[in-house]
Amino acid sequence: MTFLTDSDLAYLQAEAQLALPDKCNIEARSQDSDGQGGMTENTRIIYPDVPCRFALRGRGYTRSLGECIATDAEWVVALPFAQHIEAGMDLAQDGRTYNVQYVLDAQSHSTVRRCFARRVG
Repeated sequence: MTFLTDSDLAYLQAEAQLALPDKCNIEARSQDSDGQGGMTENTRIIYPDVPCRFALRGRGYTRSLGECIATDAEWVVALPFAQHIEAGMDLAQDGRTYNVQYVLDAQSHSTVRRCFARRVG
């Protein structure tokens, strides 16, 4: 059995990035004092133009919110392997915002970093 060398794995990770056709901004939220005893929520881009691929996980589902029906879906997002991402961060892509629910642990021969996100805006 042949194992991948570090250079082989780095090559595969670089090649996998070519299969990430879209770009997104990774954003973090913070709450800052508004100077009047309250807080204001701010969003700032911490990683701009990150290559990514969004794929719908399953078919989603609908739920009733009072008299409205809302569609809820979970997205699998692939990012470059070395990209830092954490649960709670936001992904902004094409005018839509997704909140990262959780990030899969990197495996020893992973070529991309995967996380699961829900659309919030």
